Amino acid sequence: MPSPGGRGGFLVSFCLLAIVVRLAAGGVLLSQGGPQFVLASDDGDAYDAAARWQAFGVPIVMTDRMSGKWDARTPVEARWPQGYWLFLAAQYRLLGSAYPSTLLLQGLLAAGGVLAVFALAAVVFDEGAARVAALAQAVSSTGVYLSAALFAESLYLPLLLGGLALVALAVEVARCQRTRLLWGLAAGALFGAAEVTRPLALPVLVVAAVWAGLTTRPGCERSRVLVALGAGFAVALVPFVVHDLATLGNVAVFTAGGAEALRDQAVHGDSLIERTLVMFLSGGWVPLGEPLISSFGGWPTLVARSAEWLLAVLGGVWLLKTRVGWLLAAAAAAVIAPSLLVGLPLVRYRAAADPIFIIWMVAGVQALRGRAR
Repeated sequence: MPSPGGRGGFLVSFCLLAIVVRLAAGGVLLSQGGPQFVLASDDGDAYDAAARWQAFGVPIVMTDRMSGKWDARTPVEARWPQGYWLFLAAQYRLLGSAYPSTLLLQGLLAAGGVLAVFALAAVVFDEGAARVAALAQAVSSTGVYLSAALFAESLYLPLLLGGLALVALAVEVARCQRTRLLWGLAAGALFGAAEVTRPLALPVLVVAAVWAGLTTRPGCERSRVLVALGAGFAVALVPFVVHDLATLGNVAVFTAGGAEALRDQAVHGDSLIERTLVMFLSGGWVPLGEPLISSFGGWPTLVARSAEWLLAVLGGVWLLKTRVGWLLAAAAAAVIAPSLLVGLPLVRYRAAADPIFIIWMVAGVQALRGRAR
């Protein structure tokens, strides 16, 4: 783990860079007008309508675009995971419903993601390489785009990354039992908030818990860490479970939007290999270098994307010599497997694993340079 001296300045600068880049990208979208900004994301209109309904009691008007993905008879809590539109509703009530404040808050969340990537990378790299990983996350192509419009991933990614980072720190860095338990509790709470935002965080929590159980010392220490992780997750979810039972008569927090997502399968029936190719090569942006790489077109774009993924694979394998490397590999698999298995190989579903892939790319460069820690 790098020494703490001198970190503050560059971390602040990287966080500011992340915020500025996202504000700039969001500003470009916002310059086209508020309505067009809302429509820049797949579900932005639904999130915005749900948030205004929650914050101000504005009736939800089913436009043609919204009615195509939202049955008017379905309550908002059952159709849309609650985390993101409640986040928007709170922001609308506190700061007003002008979208620049949304972009600023999402930029701040992205800065939290930069810190989480640095924390994870610092466990397995020297400080220089950890800084490179943090810088790459600050300018990540997918990260910037998903924070520049009304995407739930702008909230989901930092929460998921924060949970992973705290689990790694609790096991690898914490020197006293109290710190370990507090970090485990906070990690569980972040995973719980992520699950409320996008009901795909539970598999990542499971692999993080299994990893923590296998890497902490047997006995009371192991059981306490696992209990803290589970307790934090439960505390974050209880209010939503109680609300669902009181208003819907069932628990929707784990399944909201699931049925509709299955109906929207992009390549249902294709082979797993074809879905993988879509998710990583032909279906959209790679984590770094976009939109430049896509502008090449044809074979140059395919070669550039392939090279980026090959570097990530090399680094991912190289990191398996470390315990945290196994955590990152298992977490990445837990993120992408559900989408591939059900036939939804969308880049925004893969994007939650892109910060891990960025760490792998830095590791790939380290491996090529022959620099072992």
